[in-house]
Amino acid sequence: MKPSSPPHVIVDVRPMLSEQTTGIGRYTSEIVRAMDVLAAGRQFSYSLLVPRRQVDLARALPLPNCTSIVPLPALTNNLAHQIVKRRLRMSLDFLLPKGHYYFPAFTALPMYSRRSATVVHDLAHLDVPECVESGNNRLLGYSLPRAIRQSGKIIAVSEYTKQRIIHHFGLDPAVVHVIPPAVDRQVYRYIEPGLAQQTRERYGVSCTNYLLAVGTLEPRKNLLNLIDAFVALRPEIRRNLSLVLIGANGWDDGEAQGRIERARERKINIVRPTSFVKDCDMAAFYSAARALAFIPHYEGFGIPPLEAYACGTPVLASRVASVPESAGGIAHYVDDPTDIAAIRRGLMSVLSLSEHERMALTPAMQSHLDKFAWLHSAALTVNALTGITLAQAGVSTIDSQP
Repeated sequence: MKPSSPPHVIVDVRPMLSEQTTGIGRYTSEIVRAMDVLAAGRQFSYSLLVPRRQVDLARALPLPNCTSIVPLPALTNNLAHQIVKRRLRMSLDFLLPKGHYYFPAFTALPMYSRRSATVVHDLAHLDVPECVESGNNRLLGYSLPRAIRQSGKIIAVSEYTKQRIIHHFGLDPAVVHVIPPAVDRQVYRYIEPGLAQQTRERYGVSCTNYLLAVGTLEPRKNLLNLIDAFVALRPEIRRNLSLVLIGANGWDDGEAQGRIERARERKINIVRPTSFVKDCDMAAFYSAARALAFIPHYEGFGIPPLEAYACGTPVLASRVASVPESAGGIAHYVDDPTDIAAIRRGLMSVLSLSEHERMALTPAMQSHLDKFAWLHSAALTVNALTGITLAQAGVSTIDSQP
C-alpha cells in the first residue's frame, strides 16, 4: 500500500503583508515563522495563500520550509465577499488547491470541501459594539457566523474569548481551541538606557521619565480616560513626567486628538512618535518606561503586558475581559476602566514603585512569560488543523521559541 502523504496546511497570510502590521498581522506572522520551524520535521508541509499582486513579497519572506506560494486570482477577494455578504450557497473550492486551510483573521474564504480553522481574536462587535467601527460591526455580523459554520475548528486567543464564542454561537467546547499569542524574547528584551534613548530619539521621543501606553487611538483602548487620569495627577508629579502614546490613528480618534492638544496647551507632556514604530524598536520604549498603562475597555487577549514584562517593565491593567490572562498576577489592576479616579490611583501606585520593588517583580514576570511560546502556539495550531500531536511535531514543552 502506498504510504499517505503528510498533511498539507495552506495559510492565508494576507493579514501579515501590510507595511504597518496590526496585532492580528503580528499574530499571523509569528505563527507562520514558528510553523516554518516545525515543518522542518517533515510531519506536515505548508504553503502561503496570498493575493497575486503580493506574490513577490511573500516569496521574499525568510521561510525556508515553505513548500509554495498559492496566488489568489485578482477577483477572488471581491467574489468571496459578495458570496458571504449575500449569503449565497456558493463556494470557491474549484479555485483552491486541496489542503487544511488556516484563516487567522476572523473571516474565511467560502468553501465546502476543504478542512479549515478560523481564528477569532475577540467578540467586541457583539459584546461592546459601541467600541467597534460600524463598518466592521456589519462585516463581522455576516462574515463571522459563516466562517464559524464552515470551519471544522475554531481557534480562540484566550479562554475568555473561547467562552464568549460558546456563549454567542452555541458551539461544542471541543471544537474551540485556545491558542494564545506569545512574545519573541529575542526582540522584546531589556535594552541598555543609552541605546534605548538613541532609538527613541529617532522617533522624536526625547523624554526619559515617562509612562507608556500602546494601542490604536480608538474607543476600545480607553485612551481618553487614561489621558484624563494623567492630567489629573498632581502637578508636582507630572511636571517632569510624560505620557508616551504609541499606536496608529484609529476610527473615531478625533476626541482623543483633541484631548492631547488641549493637554499640550496646558504644558502637560503627552508625546506621540513622529512615525510608525517598528516592532524591532518597541523594546527601546518599553525598557525605559516607568510602567505600561494598559487599561482597555475590552480585549480578546492583549499582548502589550507580555511585551512589557519581557523588557522588565511593570504594568497597570484593567481587570476586564481577557486582560488578566495576559497581565497575570503581577500587574497592578484597575477594576473599572471608566473610573478616572481609580486610574489615577493606579498610575500613582506604579509610579511609587522603588527600583528594588521593580527588580523584585522580575522573577514573577519571567515565570508568567514562560507560559507563552510561539513554537507551542504553532504546534497547537497544526494539531487543530491536522491532528498531528505536539510530540509528533517535536514540541513537548512551551519553554522554547523559534
